[in-house]
Amino acid sequence: MHGAYRDIDAGPTLKLLTSHADQAPYSELLSLAVAKRPMEELYDIRTDPGCLKNLAAVGEHQTSLSTLRTALTNYLTQTHDSRMGAQPEVWETYKRYSAIREFPPSP
Repeated sequence: MHGAYRDIDAGPTLKLLTSHADQAPYSELLSLAVAKRPMEELYDIRTDPGCLKNLAAVGEHQTSLSTLRTALTNYLTQTHDSRMGAQPEVWETYKRYSAIREFPPSP
């Protein structure tokens, strides 16, 4: 997980979370902020405004998930989004002009 926040600008929140990463609740909060996200996420913002309980894998929400997945695919196709073309990985191939910072930073 440490590789996930090398590009986050330094600030008091990141410093707090990383300096206490082995303690609850900081470890959970850091994970929510920087861990790899699941492929699909679905939240009921009326009952979970913080979007902490992912419902994408819950059986009773599969119809909603499928409907939203189809709507997104249709929209991306209609708007000629590059992720729907022959080279969907184009965003990952752009040249990087700055170095990735190491964590923890050297003193």
